[in-house]
Amino acid sequence: MFNSRPRQVKSPNEGERLIHQLKTANISTILSEGAWQTYSQSITSAATNNDVSATPDENKMANGDTSCGVEAFADLNFGDEVKTILDVGGGKYNVSVDFMRDRNVELLIWDPYNRSKHHNQQIEESINSKKVLAATSMSILNVIPEPEVRLAHITTLKHALLLNGKAYFKVWPGEGEKKSTYQPAINAYGSDGYQANAGPDRFLREIQLVFGLENADIHPSIPNLIIATNRSETVTTTSEIEKIQALSVNDEWLTTLIAASKTTPSLNRLK
Repeated sequence: MFNSRPRQVKSPNEGERLIHQLKTANISTILSEGAWQTYSQSITSAATNNDVSATPDENKMANGDTSCGVEAFADLNFGDEVKTILDVGGGKYNVSVDFMRDRNVELLIWDPYNRSKHHNQQIEESINSKKVLAATSMSILNVIPEPEVRLAHITTLKHALLLNGKAYFKVWPGEGEKKSTYQPAINAYGSDGYQANAGPDRFLREIQLVFGLENADIHPSIPNLIIATNRSETVTTTSEIEKIQALSVNDEWLTTLIAASKTTPSLNRLK
């Protein structure tokens, strides 16, 4: 079985490992076994969840800052057929649950860092007995340093979906001078935690590894959103994993990261 304890991150740059650097066999194992797993995360994301506002902030909505809290749900149309949504990593507060209830949708939160073991077991059992048409990940990928843990997170969303169900991934790109620099930071925004400071393209290939190359893409108009569709109940083949790994080497965001990190020895190896 895949080693579920990724190496510890001593600095943001040192921890910035990429999918083309991972063994294809390890990726395949995560896609097969990673759903509902909590592989060791070197920097917990629990402290980064502090959204308690019950109504969407008009300024955030106008500025496209809709990756977190109820704003993350406010600009999405899930369709009338969606009655239940699994929110993976939804935090310890129920403001989004209440917000979606007002839209006649039941939001089920599964969060190994902010909910009890009993609660999470109940949610897992509920989803395994009756899968859903929609699952969400709101500003989660950007707070997880290890690619293995991100892949397990993404795999959980896919596992929860009915065939042709959709997963919605929103990414917070950071703010101020760090926004969309693709240079990760630790404890940089007033609370403990990791932030990737990256746009959704940073995580697109990882989502494609789980859902398939043609089944996930960045939304053309809603900021920082990737939508993936569960087109198959089987795991991505080894050949497709290798293809996605090869494509990822030439992604534009990686070029940006390398260009911004020429003086950082730990990042020079990213090529």
